[in-house]
Amino acid sequence: MYLVDRSVVVHQVIQLLRRRDRPTASSFSQWLEHPLSAGWCIVGWIAASSAFFGLVALLGGPHQGDSDSSTLSTWAIAHGAFSCAYPPAQTFHFSLTAPLYPLLSGGVAALLRIGNSVAFPSLNSFGPHCITAFRTISSWSARSHAENPTLDIGYVSWIAVLVGIVTLLRASARGRRYWEPMILVLVALATPVFMALSVFFHPQDVLALGLTLSALAFIRRGSWGWAGLLLGLAYSSQQFAILALVPLAVLAPRRQVLRFVSLAIGAAAIIDLPIIFMTSGRALTAVLTGTGWVHSIGGTILDEVGLSKSWAVLLSRVTPIICSATLAWWARRQLGSRALEPVPLISLICTSFCFRLIFEVNLWGYYVMATAVTLVILDAAIGQVRSELVCWLALVVWTFNPVIWASAVSGMSSRVELYVALPIVLIGAALLFIVLDVFHHRIRLHLLIFVSLLTAARAHEGWRSVPVGPPTSVWYWQLVLIPIATVWAVRPLIATIITGGEPNDRRTHSI
Repeated sequence: MYLVDRSVVVHQVIQLLRRRDRPTASSFSQWLEHPLSAGWCIVGWIAASSAFFGLVALLGGPHQGDSDSSTLSTWAIAHGAFSCAYPPAQTFHFSLTAPLYPLLSGGVAALLRIGNSVAFPSLNSFGPHCITAFRTISSWSARSHAENPTLDIGYVSWIAVLVGIVTLLRASARGRRYWEPMILVLVALATPVFMALSVFFHPQDVLALGLTLSALAFIRRGSWGWAGLLLGLAYSSQQFAILALVPLAVLAPRRQVLRFVSLAIGAAAIIDLPIIFMTSGRALTAVLTGTGWVHSIGGTILDEVGLSKSWAVLLSRVTPIICSATLAWWARRQLGSRALEPVPLISLICTSFCFRLIFEVNLWGYYVMATAVTLVILDAAIGQVRSELVCWLALVVWTFNPVIWASAVSGMSSRVELYVALPIVLIGAALLFIVLDVFHHRIRLHLLIFVSLLTAARAHEGWRSVPVGPPTSVWYWQLVLIPIATVWAVRPLIATIITGGEPNDRRTHSI
C-alpha cells in the first residue's frame, strides 16, 4: 500500500488543467494575431459601421418602437423647455429614459435645427406643471415631420460602441491586429445590437454599453478616475451600467476606490441633478430606474413563479447586483491584482450582465446586447473564436428574430417569407458543417444540439406559421440561452483561478 501526498495530487490536477487550457492555437486564431496597419484598421472600422448601418437600414431604419421614451424629452431639450422634458408620470403611459441620451440628442437636434420649419409650442401651452407637454409636443412633431430625423440621431450611438471595443481590444493586446476588424464586424452583425436601434429604438442602451467598454479599457491602463467618470456617464444613459460599476468598485485597489466611486457619482450628478432640479423632481424616477423598471411582456421564469409584479421587478434588479459583487469579491480574494488582467476582468463583467438576464421579468432582444458583445470580446481576449459562440449568436437571431419584429413595426409583410425561410437556412448551414466534419472524422456536439433546438422550436410553432411576438415561450429560450452564456462567461475566470492565473491561454474550439 502506497501513501500518496495530497499536495502531489493537487499539483498534478493543476498541471492537467494547464495542459487542457493551453493547446495549440488554430491556424485561424494564428492568422488573427497578425499585425494590422493603421490604414487597414480604419477600413475595418468603416466595414463594421457599414454592416451595422446597412442592417438597420435593411430592416427599415430606426423604428419608433420605444422612441417616446427619449424623443419627446429630446425635442423639449432641443428647444430649451428643460422644465417640461420630464412631465408628471400620470400624463403619459410609458417610462422615460435617463437624461444623458436626451441631452445629447437634444443638442444635435438643436444644432441641425430639426423641426424648425414649424414653431415649437411655448411653455404656457404645456399647462400647469407641464401636464399637457407631451401631448402638445407630439402634435408639433407630426406637423413638423421631426420624428424620422430625430430617430436617425440614434445612429451616433454606434460610434460609442465602436470606440469602446477598439480601446478595450487595444488595452487587452488584441488591437491593431486582424482581431480588431473581425470582432467589430461580428458585433455589428449581432442581432441584439442592431435590433436595439432598428426595432425597439434604445440608443441609450447602445451608448451605455460603449461607455462601459471604454471604462474597462481605462481600468486596464490603470486610469481609475477616467473609468469612474465614464461609468457615471453610462449610468446616466442606462442603469444596467451599475452591473459593471459595482464589481469594479470591489476590484479597485484601495488607494483608487474613493477616486473611482466619487468620480462615477460626480459624473452622474453633473448630468442628472440639473435635470432633477429644473423638472421639480419629476425626472428622479428616470434618473434612478430609467426604462428598465417596467413589467411589460413578462413570461420569464421569475415572472412565471407568481410573485407580485413589484416584488418580481425589485428582485430582478437587486439580486444581479448582489451576485456580481459577490463574484468580484471572490475573484479578488483568489487572484488579487491578477483579477484585472484582460480575461478575468472581461469574464467577470460579462457574467455580471448574464446575472441580469437570469433574474429578468422581461426578455427583449436588446436586453441580450451587453452579454453578446462582451462574450465576443472575451473570445478575442482569450485568443480564440468559438464555433459554439457562433451557434449561440445564431440561436439569438432566431429567438429575437428581427425580421418578424421589423415586419410588424414597419408593416412590410413581404418579410414574412424571409422569416419562414430563416430557420431553414440556419439549419441547412449547420447540417453542411456537420457533413464536412464527418469527412474530417470529427463531430462537434454543439452543432447537433443547435440543429435539435432550432428544429424542435420551429416544429412546435409550425414551419409555415408566423407568431405575433417572440417565437416559442420566453422562459424556454431563457432556459436555453442564458445558462449557456453564463457558463461561457464565467468559465475563463474560474479557469484562471484554478490554474494559478494564466489569463491569456488559448483554446482549440475555434472555427
